[in-house]
Amino acid sequence: MGGSRSASVFRFVLLAGALTACAGDDRESAGSSAARDRPATSDQVRAATGLSHMPVPADQEAFTASMLRHYPPALLEKKVGGAVLVDLDIDEKGFVENVEVVDRPPTPDLKMVLVDKDPRTGAAVEREVEPSYNAAFGTAARAVMREVRFEPAFKEGFPVPYRMRMTLAFEPPVR
Repeated sequence: MGGSRSASVFRFVLLAGALTACAGDDRESAGSSAARDRPATSDQVRAATGLSHMPVPADQEAFTASMLRHYPPALLEKKVGGAVLVDLDIDEKGFVENVEVVDRPPTPDLKMVLVDKDPRTGAAVEREVEPSYNAAFGTAARAVMREVRFEPAFKEGFPVPYRMRMTLAFEPPVR
C-alpha cells in the first residue's frame, strides 16, 4: 500500500447528533439554533459521556488494510464508494464484541464529523462530512469491525466497555 494517504480507504467518522440528546438533556438552553445545528466535537461528546478517552482504532494502518481487504470487489472495480452506519460494543480491552449495521440514519438531519490525523503534526483534525450510505458495504463493515482492535474507552482513569455508533466510509483508492 505504500505510504500515500491518498490511497487510503479508511475514514473514522463519529456521529455528531445533537449534543443535548447525547447528554440526555432536553433543555432549549443548549444555545442558539445555529449552535445546535453544528456537529458536536469530540471534546463535547467526551464531556457528555463522561469519558476521558473515546475508543479509536489501535492500529490505523491495520484498519485501513482491513477496509481494503474487505472492500466489495464489484464496487471496487467500478470505483464506487459509500458509507455504512454501525453500532459497536467494544469491551474494556478494545475488542469488538458485537457489530450491528444500522439500516438508515436515525434522523434526516444527521450530522457527522470526520476524525483524521494531520500527517505533518499527528494532531486530530475534525470536519463535517455528508453521508452517502450504501447498504452494499454492510457485510464489509461487519468483517472489518470483527478484525479491528480499538484503544478502549476510559472513564475516571479506567478502561470501560462502551457502545458507540460510527460510520465507515469506503472510498476507492486513488492511483
